[in-house]
Amino acid sequence: ISRVVKAGVVAEKNAEQQRLVEETDAAYGALLAQYDDVKERFDARESREEDLQKIAELENHIVHKENEMLAMAGHQNQMKAEMMNREQNFTQTFGGGAATMNVQQGVMDWMLKGKDKKKPGQGGKPTPMR
Repeated sequence: ISRVVKAGVVAEKNAEQQRLVEETDAAYGALLAQYDDVKERFDARESREEDLQKIAELENHIVHKENEMLAMAGHQNQMKAEMMNREQNFTQTFGGGAATMNVQQGVMDWMLKGKDKKKPGQGGKPTPMR
């Protein structure tokens, strides 16, 4: 008799499990249908007025910044041309010798040429002591 009881209990459990699987599948199918409906409505919704205003504001800001960049590029080109003109005029006026230096001597050598003639303590007049 216990074998018959066990078989009946197993059959009940299998039937209940099958019923739960079917209920779960039905609930899952209903949720998928509901999700598809919500997604369809979301995709087809109209834009909100404040979103449209913000988009227009940002587009105007981009146009303004692009115009500023173009203006700055034009100003930069003008400044380059002015600097080239000044350099050309300076070179024509003073030739190549106004503030030129021998690159092999170093950057500061041309400034210090006159100062290196006498170093303290190397000949010349002794300084009087008081």
